[in-house]
Amino acid sequence: MVVMGIDAGYGRPGLSVVKFSGDTWDHRKSKLLFSGFFETDRQSDKNTKVAVDDARRIGESCDWMRSKVLEYQPDLVVVEMPLSGAKSALAIKGMAMAAGYTVALLTLMKADLQFKVVYYSPYDTKRVCTGNYHAEKEEMIKVAQETWPDLKFPMKKTRKNGVFTAHPGRSEAMADSLCAILTYVRLNLGKSIL
Repeated sequence: MVVMGIDAGYGRPGLSVVKFSGDTWDHRKSKLLFSGFFETDRQSDKNTKVAVDDARRIGESCDWMRSKVLEYQPDLVVVEMPLSGAKSALAIKGMAMAAGYTVALLTLMKADLQFKVVYYSPYDTKRVCTGNYHAEKEEMIKVAQETWPDLKFPMKKTRKNGVFTAHPGRSEAMADSLCAILTYVRLNLGKSIL
C-alpha cells in the first residue's frame, strides 16, 4: 500500500510517500520512499501582473505534484488542507489557491489512477500527532523525525547574536505532509489496510 501525504501550499507545497506492508495500519511497518517540498518564487514586477505570476506559480506546483503522483502511483492520498482564516488578505488568497489547485488536480487524476483521497485540517493533524491543536512547526518536525528516523530534512544555517545554528529551515511542509499520513494511520491503527 503506497500512501502519499500532501501539505497543500501555494508557495511551498510539501509531499511525502510512504509504503506500508502488512495487513493493518501501523507506521512501524512502513518505509519512507520520498519526502520533499517544491518552492516557487514571486516574479511579478511592474511589467508582470500578479495574476499572471500566480498562474505560473500554480502551474509549476501542479506540474511537480502531478509528476510525483505519476511516479509513485499512490493507493491513498492524504491531504492537509490550509485553513480558510489568516492574518492577511494575501495569506487568505494563497490558502484559497492552494486548496483549489490541490483538490482540482487530485480530482482529475484519481479518475484515471483509482486512488482514494482523504482531507484533514491542520488542527486535525496537530491534535492527532502531538495532542496539541496549536503545535508549532518544531513539534511537527520532531514527530515526523521520530516516526521515520531515516528522514533527512534539508538544514539551513542562520546567525543569531553572532552564533551560527543549523535547523530544518523551511522544511515544515515535509513534516506536515508526513503528519497527514500519520494522522490517517493513527485514526485507523489496527484496522485492515484497504
